[in-house]
Amino acid sequence: MLARQPLDFYPTPSLLSWALLDLHSFVGWHGLPTVLEPCNGEGAISDVLKESGLFRFVDTADIDPAKVKPSTAIGATSFTMDATDPQAWSHMARYDWVITNPPFNKAPTILPLALDNCRVGMAMLLRLSYLEPCANRASWLQEHPPAKLIVFNPRPQFRADTDGTDSVTTAWFIWHRFGDSQGTEIEFCTNWRTHNGADD
Repeated sequence: MLARQPLDFYPTPSLLSWALLDLHSFVGWHGLPTVLEPCNGEGAISDVLKESGLFRFVDTADIDPAKVKPSTAIGATSFTMDATDPQAWSHMARYDWVITNPPFNKAPTILPLALDNCRVGMAMLLRLSYLEPCANRASWLQEHPPAKLIVFNPRPQFRADTDGTDSVTTAWFIWHRFGDSQGTEIEFCTNWRTHNGADD
């Protein structure tokens, strides 16, 4: 059995982020949306968000101080933040969107904080099994069902030290902070590996 990476650090294949931007429209509270990536790592998601030109700005944070780099660096992380700490969220301005691939074992703590502290919504890359009604998230999911799931097939690979794909199905879970729930829209993304003819 493979050991888990420190801090659950599994960089997101860039094509998953491009698929998110292709399949969901991000709107701002006023004008172009602002984004926080609170588990930025080395910038796998935030680099795509910045390159897309769809956002007014993308701020980045990570729990690991070693990931903080000068703002001009590629994959720059702006500041250190523990996304599981309510005080960390309370000390910053609100962003329209929170977009990240959170550590799966910390997601039940991070997701409620992110949704409470965004203006419009959040997009979280999670195992599809996050929908299972486990004790640490069942009541919250019942009260806050996602507005949309973007489910990936074939399964993406997150570890460079394995052959083939990872053994779990992955999806972008998208929540809107306000508005009446109309149920959860499910979209199956089967062509994510060939975004604009590219291959990750």
